Amino acid sequence: MKPAALTVEEQSEKIEAFTADGGYISSQQHSIKSIREIWLHEKVLLDMTLAAPSEPGHFPVIVYLPGLGENANAGALWRQAWAKSGYAVVTVQPVELAAALKDLESLQNDPDAGKAEEKNELKRIQALRYSDLRYIGREYFSAAELKKRIGHAAWALTELTRRVQAKSSLFASLDLSRVIIAGYDIGAQTVAALVGESVNMPVPDLGGLHPMAAIILSPSVDLASGDIDSRFKDMTLPMLIVTGTADDDPYGISVADVRAAMWQYVPAGNKYLLLLEGAKHGLFAGFGL
Repeated sequence: MKPAALTVEEQSEKIEAFTADGGYISSQQHSIKSIREIWLHEKVLLDMTLAAPSEPGHFPVIVYLPGLGENANAGALWRQAWAKSGYAVVTVQPVELAAALKDLESLQNDPDAGKAEEKNELKRIQALRYSDLRYIGREYFSAAELKKRIGHAAWALTELTRRVQAKSSLFASLDLSRVIIAGYDIGAQTVAALVGESVNMPVPDLGGLHPMAAIILSPSVDLASGDIDSRFKDMTLPMLIVTGTADDDPYGISVADVRAAMWQYVPAGNKYLLLLEGAKHGLFAGFGL
């Protein structure tokens, strides 16, 4: 039998007690400094942001890969919390991925959407767009597109290493001997491939970087590939996998429970699953918080 759900007041009390004991709270809250640049790799524009503590020092690094339709300012809630806790947070996203869902966004923001005489037509158009979105999602999550994203991510990490070694501006404060790699949605698919998921394609060198751990938010799991028992066997890094019981999406995974399969099949040892009751896909991008 599942335990009874806590009330909001009970949740707050437990959180306060947990943080009072030092749980997940940095001993210091840092002021942060940020930069944003556009990098170019194989004629593809890469949107890059770096947020790090503003005071002198060498800080551990979190590399964050956003979701489909998000730019390098995505995941602001997590990125700012990490940076204020003493991490340098590097976010990289191909510009074309950030623009992938613009058509859907323009439809959702249509100022005429509330007019009664256009309501039925709007619903019809929305149904067509969501059908298109599922098709688009399948294209972007395909093996061919994953290969491109792996290449862009590996190159970006190599470029990051070069800038750190050159002591270029804020990059000089990054400690590349302590790197965590994190991703959400399509970024989670890329991260999983970079840290050992079997994707039947070569994974290039990561600029000499060796991630110490991974955070996978709303993982992408394709049960139809039929190799679920072996696909995750080389994902041996310490790992936090985060999903929710309502974590489906309109362009890929329609059954939320599928996402937890990654945690079930990765090798045991320092693997953690955070499963949030009722949490939808957008929550893991910071929406609704």
